[in-house]
Amino acid sequence: GVQGVGIYLYGLPESPIKNVSISDVSMEIVGCEEGFPPVAAFNRARCKGEGILLENTDNVSIQGANIRCATEKLIMKNAKNTVINGKAIES
Repeated sequence: GVQGVGIYLYGLPESPIKNVSISDVSMEIVGCEEGFPPVAAFNRARCKGEGILLENTDNVSIQGANIRCATEKLIMKNAKNTVINGKAIES
């Protein structure tokens, strides 16, 4: 089981991550109390078992996702045009 975060897309406000499509993903995030620092994302909170974290993204589609996690299933901040399992989600 993953201990940090399952799917972590973190763009910059001036340069969001765009046009990402992920399909047929199944994962279990077991989490851990102390958390793990995100790789290549300095000064970010430690991940402790979140399912999907999207920040500063545009046009992300995640289809066929089956995610079991220890903490929050979905965290979004400044995520535009997001579709998860066929449902449009707003941040």
